Amino acid sequence: EIIERPQDLIFTLNELEKLNINDPRFKGKFNTNNTLIFGYSFGGATALALAGGEFQIDQLRKNCDQSFISFSLGKATQCLAAELPKDRYRFSDPRIKRAIAFAPTASVLFGETGLNQVQVPTLILTQSSDKVTPALPEQIAIFSQIQTEKLLLGVLGATHLSVRDPGTIGDQSWIPVTPISGGEVIAEASKDVRNYAKGIVLATAAQLTPEAQKYQVFLTPEYYQYISTPAFPVRLITDIPPETQVFIEELLKTQY
Repeated sequence: EIIERPQDLIFTLNELEKLNINDPRFKGKFNTNNTLIFGYSFGGATALALAGGEFQIDQLRKNCDQSFISFSLGKATQCLAAELPKDRYRFSDPRIKRAIAFAPTASVLFGETGLNQVQVPTLILTQSSDKVTPALPEQIAIFSQIQTEKLLLGVLGATHLSVRDPGTIGDQSWIPVTPISGGEVIAEASKDVRNYAKGIVLATAAQLTPEAQKYQVFLTPEYYQYISTPAFPVRLITDIPPETQVFIEELLKTQY
């Protein structure tokens, strides 16, 4: 599934391209050469791959030899890729012009340099209380790898499911609260998180339209500082200072 997901999306774009040319019902309706890709959780890794990121399975195998004590569900899912036959996989598609990855699983799948190859403007959402794809190893630590125009939206207090539409979330009451599960903040309690997400997705999509400049203000750190709420403080950054990155990497060695 790890390699089938990006292949499925490439296939879908190819089919839409054919419809755009050959089917009179859809002719001229699809602009597949100006595509924004959005992915959440494991789908976030798929989005980063189609944006140019390289799956570095040889590096993943080494990282996944570590004790499962430090594993999150997100890392465990990535480590399933250790069984893949090849060492490297690339699925970059030039039709992808922007990428959004919400709470992506990216700590080991892309190795140390796989995200250096991301080729389009990229937005990553990270949530401080996410137990499934923990913010520090899965999103914050890998952010500096991306060399293109990039944004990191961080929401304090949000959990993995906080950003999800409540109608798509099943009953969480039976899930035990442990260091790696449970305690999700959802539905009405996480309304602020979903509002942040809706706004930044709309503004990012608008960058591929003639109205790009009009929506640029909604992609600035100042805007998110202004709309930040006490329940879920939010910040938007464009880079992580080198000294902070060093601290993050040292912290990862001791805690993950």
